[in-house]
Amino acid sequence: MFSTLTSLSPKKRLILIGVSILLIALGVFLFVKPKPTVNPTDTQLIVDTNVTTTTDLVPSWAPVEGPFSAKVTVVEFLDFQCQGCGGYFPVLKQMREEFKGKIKFVARQFPLVEIHQYALGAAIASVCAERQGKFFEYADTLFQNQQYLRRDDLTKYAEELKLDTNTFNTCLDDPTAKAQVISDRKSGELIGVKFTPSIYINGKLMETLVSPEELRKLINTELSK
Repeated sequence: MFSTLTSLSPKKRLILIGVSILLIALGVFLFVKPKPTVNPTDTQLIVDTNVTTTTDLVPSWAPVEGPFSAKVTVVEFLDFQCQGCGGYFPVLKQMREEFKGKIKFVARQFPLVEIHQYALGAAIASVCAERQGKFFEYADTLFQNQQYLRRDDLTKYAEELKLDTNTFNTCLDDPTAKAQVISDRKSGELIGVKFTPSIYINGKLMETLVSPEELRKLINTELSK
């Protein structure tokens, strides 16, 4: 390159050097330019613009509450031992009650077995409750009793909900129930789920957990479309 520069006229060398300096300066600017940040205390509703298809979010095995033809589909990837899921459970339950008959709520299993000792067992138990038609009642009970998720606790909740406990206990050891949970988590991973709760509204991922008022506003906006 040095020999190329020396072969140019002084004027052309100055132009070439000036252009090089500008390109270097532009590269440095782009590299160090700070990215915009979002204050987690902001009240604005933040929703990912990427949309995941309903087929990916609502497989045939997923428990569904509400009409299949609903204009709004809320999908939650959950972990019954996840504190964030437990903390946000009252908000989602409130929306399920307020918009009953208007929205479709879908539960997806995503037990974080790497850090939650009882998450897998609780997820399997919820599948067993689902097989007796009481997934959401059982799931609500688990979230209300997150600190008690051992096997004896899981059976006690089944008794309280008047499930067939013999069938339920057999199901707890059924490899197909465990396989369903594992398959659900793998399906979530393929979509890009990395944490719980991950909540999608009509295919759009909520990037932050918002207040009941903001969630209500978002659901109403989707209903009005």
